[in-house]
Amino acid sequence: MSADGVSYTKAASIVNDVSDRMEEVVVKDFVQPRASQRARNVKVKAYNYGTVTAWHPGAGGQAWIFIDEIMID
Repeated sequence: MSADGVSYTKAASIVNDVSDRMEEVVVKDFVQPRASQRARNVKVKAYNYGTVTAWHPGAGGQAWIFIDEIMID
């Protein structure tokens, strides 16, 4: 979170608890309740695996992340 868009402080960190081996489509809300804070800017970082692991049908390819929406209330 940032008031000036330059200096940011970490507001939350959320860990993905969905199994890596889940083969069906999963829709999951990642929610982090927070005390009320004011900020003008919010930076969101999401990290993928990089290269798809050997057990997966797409092994050796680049992993993807699909994000539908980010809501900040």
